[in-house]
Amino acid sequence: MAEQLSFDRLYAYFCKVPSVRKGLIESYGTDGKHAWWFKFQINVEHPLAWQTVQELGHVLNYISKNERLPTQFLPVSPPPYMNGEAKDFLAWVIQCNHADFPPDVVCDWLEARLPNPVDDLDKWKIKTKIEELDHLTDKELDQIVPPNPSNYATNKPSVLQRVFCLKGRQSCPFHHAIQHIFKGRFIGILCIVHTVLLSILIMPSTFKILRCICKHFGIGMPHHT
Repeated sequence: MAEQLSFDRLYAYFCKVPSVRKGLIESYGTDGKHAWWFKFQINVEHPLAWQTVQELGHVLNYISKNERLPTQFLPVSPPPYMNGEAKDFLAWVIQCNHADFPPDVVCDWLEARLPNPVDDLDKWKIKTKIEELDHLTDKELDQIVPPNPSNYATNKPSVLQRVFCLKGRQSCPFHHAIQHIFKGRFIGILCIVHTVLLSILIMPSTFKILRCICKHFGIGMPHHT
């Protein structure tokens, strides 16, 4: 397996990441079996430095609450008191010890989840406020969260459903309740629900109320995090 491991694609990918580029890639290698690592620095003075950490941390460490990739993304550093500042000595490592997850597969995941193309600075401008999503068209939402191709044509999700599934790109607490309680009702009801759900994002107590409603109807909801 080790002989088949290639870092060419992953290396070329990070050469295009705006806050990394070729000059900050330090090393990569394997243990001779299927464990491997890829070490690089992130330019801490780059405006996208922390967003790069956030994007990689999400995909490689926490892509799903219940099912995660067999990868780790973590910071490493020699002793600061013997060396120097983070801008010179803080590095980051992607490591994996899974036979079915070589560097090429990790590159597939990064290409699918990070801004694409990754060297286009405009693609890194993400929407961080839920209110901004209300003004997006269906086409613009599709670019953020592509619909499920298997059932999109026959069962197109509403804008409301897709907006609330942006977090984690999988089943969210609100989507489940909407599908079971409000399916087939008038758009006015959905607007009311929309307002209530927006308040949930900033009012944990409101979330508890909705949980009680769902419990009354026999609908399970995941815990609010």
